[in-house]
Amino acid sequence: MKVIELIEKNCNCVISEVNVDEKNSTSILYKKDITAPYSITINNKNSVINIKYDTKDSECNKCLKFAWEILSCFIDERKNGNFKESFLIKEDSSAESLENMISQTLHTIVSSELFDKAAIMFFNPRKEELRGIKIVSSSPYPKEVSDKFIDSRIKIQKNAFDNFPESAVIFEGELRNIFQNFEEIQLKNMPIVSPIMTGKKIYGILAVCSNDTYSIKHIHACSSTAGFIAATISANIVYKEYALSLLSEKNLAGQIKNNERILSLGSYAASIVHEIKNPLISIGGFAKRLMNAINDPNLQKMANIISSESERLERLAEDILSYTKKHEPNKSSINLKEELDNIKILFDVRSNATNIQLNTDAPVDVTVDADKNHLRQVLVNLVANSMNAIGSDGEINIIYENRGDFHIIKVSDTGGGIPEENISKLFKPFFTTSPKGTGLGLSISKKIMTNHGGDITVKNNEKGAEFTLLLPK
Repeated sequence: MKVIELIEKNCNCVISEVNVDEKNSTSILYKKDITAPYSITINNKNSVINIKYDTKDSECNKCLKFAWEILSCFIDERKNGNFKESFLIKEDSSAESLENMISQTLHTIVSSELFDKAAIMFFNPRKEELRGIKIVSSSPYPKEVSDKFIDSRIKIQKNAFDNFPESAVIFEGELRNIFQNFEEIQLKNMPIVSPIMTGKKIYGILAVCSNDTYSIKHIHACSSTAGFIAATISANIVYKEYALSLLSEKNLAGQIKNNERILSLGSYAASIVHEIKNPLISIGGFAKRLMNAINDPNLQKMANIISSESERLERLAEDILSYTKKHEPNKSSINLKEELDNIKILFDVRSNATNIQLNTDAPVDVTVDADKNHLRQVLVNLVANSMNAIGSDGEINIIYENRGDFHIIKVSDTGGGIPEENISKLFKPFFTTSPKGTGLGLSISKKIMTNHGGDITVKNNEKGAEFTLLLPK
């Protein structure tokens, strides 16, 4: 059973989305196409988990105790982006689920000669309430009674557990009607209640009831069973932590090995490209000379193809070399308005020839801490792409925004936008829809922004595409 399924089953809800906000980025870990009118936010160290869900239970602002324990395991053991895989990990099929263990334990209790009824409720410390989990009787309850018990809530303060003895107690307080509310006849005895806890960790309560006169044997039986359940819950959590720790180590080792292969491949690629770059320049140069020296139109056409193709391969070689470089930024303080004005000048001739208006808007006093050449490379690439998308008669806007801890630079155009199926592929190496493109420009831009501690994102607006650069202040 997947973690999502465990949470849904034990928290009486249907989850539509789980996403985690961390380091100024949001990752969607799980998504289902259903309406989700409710949401809950869980803060954990440097990350925030947002859960959207639907439920028939108006109280269900809960992925409460049980769900929180499971989520904590996955959050705390997450390493190097493996959280998504860990979040959807399946349980070991050889291990009994906690739900089955609880059910079997309660049925064992009522099958004995000591008790006629048994129930477990889990404790939600945030709401200070107990929530029904499972109730059984020697005369089985109908399904509607079991469902009603699961929907039941009993208010109880956390410090109420301080008054419990170490074993169990015949309870006459708030829990005296834990069984009576579901019975048609008056019960002879109050329930015996024992806390399910390990150390100071409170999981909930075990309640049992019998029509026979209670003895010390009943007290000890309830207490020892509650201790067994607490130990099993604790072991279940530790098992998940251990399994996830092993998975994280395995994934991390695989990722390191894969990164080593990529680095090795990149090194070989850079060496090969470097070796073929000079011959390509020579081939292109000789092709141009041949084109001017011969009079045969067919031979001129062939020479022109050789020249243009060699130039395309030269551009590809340059991009591959650029992509394999580390791009460590040499940061300095840059006046953004001056830099945008310089970029505008670079495209003046092309703008006039294509009737594409390039507008820039940045305050005169804004400075950004970045590598000047790298930032210009990213902006020039985005403007050139926008011009290619527009063709002629359009508009490109480069606008600055001040947002919290980031400088925001938006580059938008009127080029008609990007097909939705291509947006997720844009920053992948060698993906391009342009016959003249190498598919590395945006990959390099992404790498540059990441090395600056920032990011680059893209979306479509009403008239075209909009790229957003984030630079930390």
